[in-house]
Amino acid sequence: MVRQSAILAGFSAALLAGWVLASPAGAQNEPPKPYHVRGVIESIEGRQVAVVTDSGAKKSVTLNEDAGIYATSPARLADVAEGQFVGITSIDMGGVRTALEVHIFEESLRGLAEGHYPWTLGDQPNMMTNAAVAKVAAKSDARELEVTYQEGPEGQKTQGTQTIVVPADAVVVSFDPGKLEDLTAGASVFLIAIDTAEGGVASPAIVVGKDGSVPPM
Repeated sequence: MVRQSAILAGFSAALLAGWVLASPAGAQNEPPKPYHVRGVIESIEGRQVAVVTDSGAKKSVTLNEDAGIYATSPARLADVAEGQFVGITSIDMGGVRTALEVHIFEESLRGLAEGHYPWTLGDQPNMMTNAAVAKVAAKSDARELEVTYQEGPEGQKTQGTQTIVVPADAVVVSFDPGKLEDLTAGASVFLIAIDTAEGGVASPAIVVGKDGSVPPM
């Protein structure tokens, strides 16, 4: 268990760099910045995944040998409970941070890409918060979540806190470990993409929807 936790912590730190919104390129010799791709699998052969993106473009992506594969499935707002580790995409609505979606991490994924950082869902500025639920409060037909997370460099981490309102119409899914066999033609996916020096596209992580789910992040 200790070894598994150490592996996850190392993978989480590496993956965070890809999940965070890429900043504009600087010097010409900087490595390519990761970006997000959302769409539907057109076909898959081995680790080569052909995706039709939400904009209608076609993109061929090669999954890294150690790529993280995850799966979402439908869940309910009532499933969100204190103590869980969740991911929330949110926007600022009149000074109130309001969720567009919530994904509930399976316990073995606790700490994955932990933090509060810019995200890329939709046109309105939004943030991703991967954090532990400290408190759940009812608010009309919504829920108000107080979440906490660790942020900052190793050895200098501090605790951050956000209060996020989750309206009744927010999408809620479970987020679980997946496997290569879950990637099938017609399935909706979200993935991190990195353009390679050879002209291809590689991915260190992919999320696939199951049971009719569309990865909402």
